[in-house]
Amino acid sequence: RGLTFQRNSPVSLPVSLLSPTLRGQLGERLVIRYDPDKNVLRLSVGDIVHYGEAPAVRQTPALGLRLAAGSREHRAWQHTSETQVDEGDFAAEVALEYRHTLENTVAVVEGRIDGLRKDETNLVVEEVKTVVLPDEAWSEDELRAAVISGAAYGHYQFQLEIYLLMVHATQTEDLFPTRDGMPPGSDTPATSPHGRLIFRNLACDDEDRREISIDIEADIDSIQKRVHERLELILEEIDDREERRLRASELASRLPFPFPSYRPHQEEISLTALETLEAGNHLLLSAPPGLGKTAAILHAALRFALPRGFKVFWLTAKTTQQRLVAETVRLMLDRLEFAENATGPTPPPPLRAVVLRAREKACP
Repeated sequence: RGLTFQRNSPVSLPVSLLSPTLRGQLGERLVIRYDPDKNVLRLSVGDIVHYGEAPAVRQTPALGLRLAAGSREHRAWQHTSETQVDEGDFAAEVALEYRHTLENTVAVVEGRIDGLRKDETNLVVEEVKTVVLPDEAWSEDELRAAVISGAAYGHYQFQLEIYLLMVHATQTEDLFPTRDGMPPGSDTPATSPHGRLIFRNLACDDEDRREISIDIEADIDSIQKRVHERLELILEEIDDREERRLRASELASRLPFPFPSYRPHQEEISLTALETLEAGNHLLLSAPPGLGKTAAILHAALRFALPRGFKVFWLTAKTTQQRLVAETVRLMLDRLEFAENATGPTPPPPLRAVVLRAREKACP
């Protein structure tokens, strides 16, 4: 389903691999944090919006330039908005949390609103989206009809609706704090927020036509139901993954070596590889052919990876080496099955292997 989550870990490896620009734009929705000891699930608005999609983040120069241009457009819009209203009636980059209890787990949804505006009767949540559209496709009527009907930009609308739910559940003084803790200006209730999608076309040079705004009315009950259903699906998947991880951890503790006994130096190689992985270090190993490096290292790698829910990638230079790796995995599972036959039927082990090879070598 495209869900990436961490179990009780403060460090995000996927996010750390991104450039600063990508990390700022996309990092918040790459990792869902789940602490099973405290029964707390932390995720972003983007995680809810994009749940069910396969991750498709590919860092390219064009993507980096596109994100940088979008960031500049956001900052320019926020600066203009701050100068056009009375002091205290507009706030940029408003951080919010929304909490919902699912059985024994507290789900904490985190988000950041582009702009929050206070008018005479309502709070207006503004979400800025940059697009690149040719002049002939940049029509306010067509864009409005597409958004309202749900034919286009449904993710943007759902994101804005979640922000509306979060604002609805937040006290006004928490949205517009001042030094004395009281909201400035008019006494605007936080129970009737309105949404506004603001599209900024990077391909349009005419500043008067560059921006199109579309107002979105909030059906809070409907939004809340949709968000809660999505949270339930995410928690179900995390529970399934946790169950598989526990089974995998149990498998790792009894995963047999693929052969009845070690060859000389094989056990030493396997233990060294396991210790290196646990320490987070690198290992450069040189040994003659036939010593059994593949079995020793693969056994250590699986014992390390299975309890942590990791995948093991094994790169080979020759097709014959691919077959050797696949056969080694089969031998481990065969020995595991043979050892458990006496105890009755058991569920299949949570271990699967896929061999990828060139097309010309896969077809006769």
